[in-house]
Amino acid sequence: MKTLITTIPFGEVSSMPVDLLKENKIDFLINPFGRKIREEELINMIADYDAIIAGTEKISSKVLKSAKKLKLISRVGSGITNIDLKFAKSKGINICYTPDAPTNAVAEFTIGL
Repeated sequence: MKTLITTIPFGEVSSMPVDLLKENKIDFLINPFGRKIREEELINMIADYDAIIAGTEKISSKVLKSAKKLKLISRVGSGITNIDLKFAKSKGINICYTPDAPTNAVAEFTIGL
């Protein structure tokens, strides 16, 4: 399985996510730009990937048309409005996300305020 990790930062605070990918022999590329990937950049790099660990970049039907092998988009965070869900479904691409991931951070931030 070949995975593109577009979210930033990934594995900087803890090496656990990267270690898990390595332990499971998953070939991966972490966002080479160090910033939010632009739509055209994603179109040019997505063709050979089976999965994306996505941030908030736009994953439009235009991007998904270039994703010949894509089977999964795993969105880090709670929002999925940046993904063309209808088109992804029509291509048989599974979508998952982590809706409760920011819960503790939001609570801590609120108390801090």
